[in-house]
Amino acid sequence: MAVLRTNSMVKGFSGSIGKLVLKQVRGKTILSRAPKFTGKQSEKQRENRLKFKAASVYAKHILTDPQKKAYYLQKAKKLKLPNAYTAVIKDYMSKSEIRDINTSKFKGKAGDTIKIKVFKKHFAVHKVRIIVCDEQGSLLTSAMAVRRGMDEFVFTAAETLTLKPAFTVKAIIEDHSWNKAQKQITLSNP
Repeated sequence: MAVLRTNSMVKGFSGSIGKLVLKQVRGKTILSRAPKFTGKQSEKQRENRLKFKAASVYAKHILTDPQKKAYYLQKAKKLKLPNAYTAVIKDYMSKSEIRDINTSKFKGKAGDTIKIKVFKKHFAVHKVRIIVCDEQGSLLTSAMAVRRGMDEFVFTAAETLTLKPAFTVKAIIEDHSWNKAQKQITLSNP
């Protein structure tokens, strides 16, 4: 791959010339070999193309909202991306993760809390749901956690729960582009 300097007579051109391709990337003219396509896609390639297609549809829809467009323009500038559309695609394609579920202050009483640490590089997690089940999987409670900073959410029990010797706590996070991640832990009730 070669970067053609600004005084080049092909500046601003894009397209193919024989087995070479000229393209514009962030204001620079790039010369590279034409890609080779085998015609066969792996399952992973098919999944990625479908996800990118969904990301593109999502980006076009989301950018019709002036507030969201302003948010993604700001993110694009901060991340040195060419435009808001690219920032939306990056957000959509990025995975969220649950780093920690802290149950040290949760004994099942009303007012007890569970802290959830989340992470999504460059973007925010939108919401976190906590689900508490007994050892047979029967639902004891389910509610949204409240944001307490960029990467922390806190769930507060609304009522006292009857906890069996073992119970599970599941955190489900969702980002602005509806991507979800979940983590579950099993605890023993003292």
